[in-house]
Parts: sequence; structure tokens; C-alpha cells
Amino acid sequence: MDLKKVINQFSTWRGQYKQWLPCDKSVKILDLGCGQGDMVYWLQSGGYLNAEGIDINRESIDAGMRSGIKNLYHGDAISFLRDKKSSYDVVFIVDVLGFLMREEVLETLRAAINALKPGGVIIIRSANATSPMAGRIIHGYLKEGVHFTEHSLKEVLEKSGASKVGAYPVRPIIHGVLSFARYCLWLAIEAFLKFYRLVEAGTARGIFTQNMIVVGRK
Repeated sequence: MDLKKVINQFSTWRGQYKQWLPCDKSVKILDLGCGQGDMVYWLQSGGYLNAEGIDINRESIDAGMRSGIKNLYHGDAISFLRDKKSSYDVVFIVDVLGFLMREEVLETLRAAINALKPGGVIIIRSANATSPMAGRIIHGYLKEGVHFTEHSLKEVLEKSGASKVGAYPVRPIIHGVLSFARYCLWLAIEAFLKFYRLVEAGTARGIFTQNMIVVGRK
């Protein structure tokens, strides 16, 4: 595991998720499906020392632990969360739902929300089936799972017990000259796509980025 490559992602994650993180650094945060613990490392490096990660892949967890990342656990997410009722302030589920089957999605989301403290936040990043480039991500999965539009993911999250659910695009994050240029070009592309939708469907509303973030509260 190359921690330098992980550190290079910090500015991107900060731009995507910082607005939903509590100011209190003592909160408990869980990254469900954490892989090698990249985001757990980012959170801990930012002072959230009670950040934890759970993943079913033993090799990934072992790799993260060998790199010195703390609070990583191997196991099935549902079993892990079973006795964690009202334990966490934030639960991340990043790029995980697309690997699950339909019945697993509801079970996982309900378990995650059950593990949140009252007022806690669940943050999900998922492929966006509405994006013109959706196939690049959706058909890149080795396991065929469930894929969502912003509306279907908001709906399933609400059915799982979340409230105040919102969906957000994952636009390029500005951290330099080139990324600023990408951001500006994307805004132009997004404007064209909104015009296309307005002509076809009578509304310009929607998320067009390859990924989307959906956030809800318990």
C-alpha cells in the first residue's frame, strides 16, 4: 500500500465530504467497505482519531494495518453493525452499493442507519446511472449489482429510515490550475446536458456526473 498515493487524494476527499463532517474531532466515524483503509487514514490524519473501517476482504485490511492505519476490522458489515446501535456520528458508504444485490442494499442501509446516533449522518457515493458516461463505471464492476439514479437512491435511503435526504453531483475538485480548467469545462458540459434534458423532458434538473453523493440523517 502506497500511502503517498493515498495522501494525494486528501484534497479531493476534503472537497467532496468536508461539509458534512462534524467540527468535533472526537466523533465516531465508520467507513463501511473501507478497502485498505484509505479514507480512514485521511480522517485520522485530519484529527478524527475515532474513525474506523470495516471490510470483508482480509487481504485489504491486512495491507492497511501493515501500513500503520489503525481501527481497521475484517468482517461482514451486517454482522459487524448488529451490536452497534446508535454508536456512530457518521457512516460512509463509498463505491460499495454497486457491488451488492438488491436485497443486500436495503439490509446494509438499514443496518448502517441503525448504527447512527440520533442526528447522525450517512454519506453515500455511488455510480450515477443517469450520467452519459455511466456505463464506464457500471459495466466495469466484476459483480453485477444494483445501480441507481439520484431519485432511486434517495428513495431507498428514505425507505431505510433516513430523513433530510439530498443528492449532489461529484464535480472536479479545484486544487490547482489544471483542476480549475477541468472544473470550468465541466460546467460548460453540464450546461449543455441540462439544455438537452430541458428540450427532451421539459426540465433541466438532474445530476450528470459519473458519480453522485447522497446524504441523509437519522
